[in-house]
Amino acid sequence: MNGVIYVRCASHYNNESVALAIRAQINECFKFAESNGINVVNLYIDVEASGTTDKRPDFLEMIEDSGKGKFEVIIVHSLNRFSRDTILWTSYRHKLEENGVKILSVSEDLSSMEDTYDLLFENIIKSINEYQEN
Repeated sequence: MNGVIYVRCASHYNNESVALAIRAQINECFKFAESNGINVVNLYIDVEASGTTDKRPDFLEMIEDSGKGKFEVIIVHSLNRFSRDTILWTSYRHKLEENGVKILSVSEDLSSMEDTYDLLFENIIKSINEYQEN
């Protein structure tokens, strides 16, 4: 299975903290991919980017690329790295589903998005993420 990694970091950190945060996310995502037999084919990184907007160049490129059939999963460190806005989350998740792409989180086990409890868990996480800092 082919996958991509998406990482982002908000702008309220200093440069060194941003670099460390990005590096940590990337490392954890690669470990997750390896342990789950996922071949990472691309890496998308948005620095100084809020999760409350979709005005993130690599994020938008990743969404566009999801329709090209080159990957089946997107690996994020946590769901709040993908989005902190419930409406955006729902909209982009729907688009990804249409493109046959699933979102996998290193820190939140959503192994079966078909399961009612996993969908409930996802919705709870989305709601909490929307009200936390970037």
